[in-house]
Amino acid sequence: MTILALGIGISFGQLRLGNEATQRVESILQTFVVIIWLFFSVRFSKSLLDALARRRGGLIQPQTVPIFRNFLTLVLFGVASYLLLVSWEVDPTAWLASASILGVVFGIAAKDSIANIFAGVFLLADGPYKVGDYVNLESGERGMVTAIGLRSTRLLTRADIEVVVPNSVMAATKIVNETGGRWARRRIRIPIGVAFGSNLDDVRTVLMSVAENNDLVCKDPEPRVRFRRLGESSIDLELLVWIEEPELRGQTIDAIVVETVQRFGENGIQIPYPQRVVHMTGGGPGETGASGN
Repeated sequence: MTILALGIGISFGQLRLGNEATQRVESILQTFVVIIWLFFSVRFSKSLLDALARRRGGLIQPQTVPIFRNFLTLVLFGVASYLLLVSWEVDPTAWLASASILGVVFGIAAKDSIANIFAGVFLLADGPYKVGDYVNLESGERGMVTAIGLRSTRLLTRADIEVVVPNSVMAATKIVNETGGRWARRRIRIPIGVAFGSNLDDVRTVLMSVAENNDLVCKDPEPRVRFRRLGESSIDLELLVWIEEPELRGQTIDAIVVETVQRFGENGIQIPYPQRVVHMTGGGPGETGASGN
């Protein structure tokens, strides 16, 4: 495209249309070339950064790619703007002076946005989470990170609702990264209560069978059943299982609870309901104590 524009410029120069017309044509062609090279440079810089991030031990880490990408994009647009002004014979000095004044005014008016941008840079550099991670925020939001921008972070909840959180809030809040740690697997705890007098060996056998036969549960680490406490109305246990991805949490709990209730019924294991035993003592002669539920 650059060669084509150069050829067109030479052709118009041979036509001898006059200095003013020739200058306009050259300015239009230079603008066309600058725009073409701008888009090419932006695409090339993105590809180059992605390639460098995929190399092990490289200077650029995957979580910092958006920082360099946005920075290079701003630099390339700045250079392109300068070249366009020069191609149309506009003195950039006055524009730079005006831009400085406007920059001060803009900085005061958009201090919140600037705070979000700096917070976004620090988040990308520190890397507490990345795109694809499941995070829980202190305010209660839970979802998968779909985008990390300079101004905000976007989460997609399990209800397919997108939540946009300013980066200044993300930088100041407590974040629980469910996908972080040694692996993406996550342990979930399913509380189970059985009636007093139940055979705990049978209860453990049934729960282990339910967990081991569930396709959503990891085989390694293997499921576990742990006694927790003697409750007011039940013996409280927990079934501990691991799942491959955090988004499988609700589906796994649903399948295990449904299967557990069915298997408990087949094996005569009771799931108790809250109850109180009240002892009543009579005050008069001939009255005896009575008890009832």
